Amino acid sequence: MKFAELAKYLQKLEGTAGRNDMTVILAEMFAKCDPEEARLIAYMTQGKLGPAYKSPDFGVADKSMLKALGPEAKIIFDKVGDLGLVIEKLKSQMTNDKSNSNIKIQEVYKKLWEIAETKGTGSQEIKQKLIADLISDLDPGGAKYAVKMILGKLRTGFSDMTVLDSLSWMLVGSKKLKSQIENMYNVRADLGEIARQIKQHRQPKQLNPEMGTPILMARCERAKTPQDIWERNGQCALEYKLDGLRIQAHIK
Repeated sequence: MKFAELAKYLQKLEGTAGRNDMTVILAEMFAKCDPEEARLIAYMTQGKLGPAYKSPDFGVADKSMLKALGPEAKIIFDKVGDLGLVIEKLKSQMTNDKSNSNIKIQEVYKKLWEIAETKGTGSQEIKQKLIADLISDLDPGGAKYAVKMILGKLRTGFSDMTVLDSLSWMLVGSKKLKSQIENMYNVRADLGEIARQIKQHRQPKQLNPEMGTPILMARCERAKTPQDIWERNGQCALEYKLDGLRIQAHIK
């Protein structure tokens, strides 16, 4: 899939409020990509480069982004207050724009990783150069959403659960398989990997825990009264609840 096409889906999602409508849009998007693209898209549509436990921070603030976008950016930013809109407007006004609307998602993802992984002395200047190079390659819509991803301001408005809904919808046109797909996610809490598996096998499958990948903690439903607990579970015991941390040890 081309990054320009992903940007169009992000535009649709940005203007959609209902979760069911978002589910259908996401299902349509996943249906059009291959397994590896699905993995990357699952991350990128939420402004990440990996699962929550392994996604680097770009370390780019508005001030640094303004420098990367050029001297005219500050004037427009003072009016619109959104750097994604700023670069979209600037790119649309260019008469000699050499952007490539055919650039693939994988290429953009690789460049975003390079930006995020640049650290140390002089890293901000290097990041600004890398951002400028990436922006020059993208069409106005693609540039807009690349900037939003880098700044951590991609507001798509859906959660991991909506993505799992959409993978079921992609397969059977409903959320019927959601619980099976969610079981996969509970064991392998990597949304991109779940999307890749579903695209590759065209159905939910049993996954085993993987070293270094968190297993989601079981969550129980709230009860209104103690009587509800007894009626739901039968004979049971109680103990005081102590606050603390939930920790998983992955030992190889």
